[in-house]
Amino acid sequence: MSNTLTMVPAKSITDSDLEELRKALANMSKDSPLAVAIRQFLLSQDSSITVSSKDLTPAQVARLLKVSRPYVYKLMDQNLLNFHYVGSNRRISQDDLWDYVNRGEQGRSEYASALSNRTEDLRKIDQDAASYTEADRKELAELFS
Repeated sequence: MSNTLTMVPAKSITDSDLEELRKALANMSKDSPLAVAIRQFLLSQDSSITVSSKDLTPAQVARLLKVSRPYVYKLMDQNLLNFHYVGSNRRISQDDLWDYVNRGEQGRSEYASALSNRTEDLRKIDQDAASYTEADRKELAELFS
């Protein structure tokens, strides 16, 4: 087995490649070195893989999430992003950041599913309404007047 990593441009990695990595990560031990490397890569989506067990500063998290540093502090203050103190400074573990990202993805997925279900319900109502006769429409109008 080779100890050399091949570097590839981040632009060449597709969304489906990233989804495959997420699926593979779900089946790995949380503490395995490969899982840590994949999590780090998915967080940064950078052109290189960096494995580090260091905690992250709010500024680093902001850069990874592509949000402002004050927004990261707001997430921490609202208990949406777990953190701990090192002295008087806040730090976020990579696992806590990964949990936050996964919760966000899960929430977006549930929201999309709910929208899809609602759209399907509206489509059924629309189809049912199209099959009403003029007499059915008059009867409904009388019921609601």
